[in-house]
Amino acid sequence: MPETPIAPRSVLAHLSQVEQDALKAAVFQRLHPRVYLERYIDEDIRPDGRAFWEFRDVDVNVGELSKKLRAYNS
Repeated sequence: MPETPIAPRSVLAHLSQVEQDALKAAVFQRLHPRVYLERYIDEDIRPDGRAFWEFRDVDVNVGELSKKLRAYNS
């Protein structure tokens, strides 16, 4: 499928190739969210490159929300 330009070359000229590719992906994701996600599901990977069933570490700040709620209700 031929690639459709998303902006004139002069607009993208100051961006590196990596930045241009990221911008193109972001625009495609915004315009075609279902197709974007279906491609990842079909290939069993996530947009960030992890395998579909691979997990990442999660940090949780216990008590942060309750502190904010107390401050808000004061």
